[in-house]
Amino acid sequence: MSFIHIAIGELFGASLANRAYYTAAPLASRAPAPRGESAASLANRRPLVVIRFDRENVDYESALYTAVSEALQRKPNADFDLVAVAPSKGGPAKTALAMNTSKRNADAVMRSLTNMGLPASRVKLSAITSSSAETSEVHLYVR
Repeated sequence: MSFIHIAIGELFGASLANRAYYTAAPLASRAPAPRGESAASLANRRPLVVIRFDRENVDYESALYTAVSEALQRKPNADFDLVAVAPSKGGPAKTALAMNTSKRNADAVMRSLTNMGLPASRVKLSAITSSSAETSEVHLYVR
């Protein structure tokens, strides 16, 4: 029975899907995502969550659940931008390896969000490199 609870997000609390759908406005009234926004333009926005993968087995799910849950309470129609951020230090091969690692980490965060009940259709994935990143990071922004 505990496996079922984990699958629907009850390990952390009520499913994010249930919370979002019970309070969300009809789909037709939701504002469209801004056009022309690129991953690079996210640098000017403040992330809701920054997860730094600077060690093995980073424990981020509880904090992620809390942040997304609170964001959905404030803005029930919220969509999210999930951005894999790789350090751009080193040569092209090192940067490519770092980008691959950050994308795998973003995929893991995306699986966590969907396991918590957030529909994948509400999350847009992208990837960037950053000269200020020291390690692989995943940023989550409210759209």
